[in-house]
Amino acid sequence: MIEIVEGEWFRLPRLGIDDFKTLMSLGLKYDKVKGLLVNSETNKNLFVIFLTQVLKDEVIIYKRCAICKARIDCKTCEYSSECDFLKASENCLCITCLEKDESYAYYIMSSQ
Repeated sequence: MIEIVEGEWFRLPRLGIDDFKTLMSLGLKYDKVKGLLVNSETNKNLFVIFLTQVLKDEVIIYKRCAICKARIDCKTCEYSSECDFLKASENCLCITCLEKDESYAYYIMSSQ
């Protein structure tokens, strides 16, 4: 299983030139030192499908809470029926932070 956190740099096994070009066409960012980055500009649905086929392994994209940085598993989030996590911003809140009264203020400060 390959786990990728949206908004954080990661590395993949070496891919062929055509596969790399396909990844770039899906909106990934690339840096020679840092690696690859999935963000809000990435077509996450096609990225997951393509990478699953190329690497023959399950690919999961997670998000981090914008306030506490806890890992958020979008598939188990209580808002998953209302939120298309593949199109949503990487600036999500975990359930714990969402329930705090001051969360909105922290969220605004962390997004700037």
